[in-house]
Amino acid sequence: MEEQTKIEELSDKLKSYIDTRYDLIVLNTSDKVSIIGSQFIAYLIIGILSLLFIVLFSIALSLYISSVYGSSFIGFFAVGGIYLVLTILLIVFKKQVTNPFRNMIIRAVLNETR
Repeated sequence: MEEQTKIEELSDKLKSYIDTRYDLIVLNTSDKVSIIGSQFIAYLIIGILSLLFIVLFSIALSLYISSVYGSSFIGFFAVGGIYLVLTILLIVFKKQVTNPFRNMIIRAVLNETR
């Protein structure tokens, strides 16, 4: 009889431990998801605003170069050429550009950012 109560007590404690462990995993996961989600939204807003700035600045620069050289196309070709050179540089140095972003994501997932 005494062994039966010890087994039941052990069983109850094991169930309690498993429930507590499950709750801890859920809380840690939700914490990480909320951190990564909020960072994603912040970076998305910054990216959209930066893109808007770049587009408007490019149009203004193209119009300025066009007015300086007296041709309505030369400014747009010049700015397009600048973007072509930047694209080629990004392709050549892709690994050096992507590694910091990859490391940032890994740190966020492993919760090392705090």
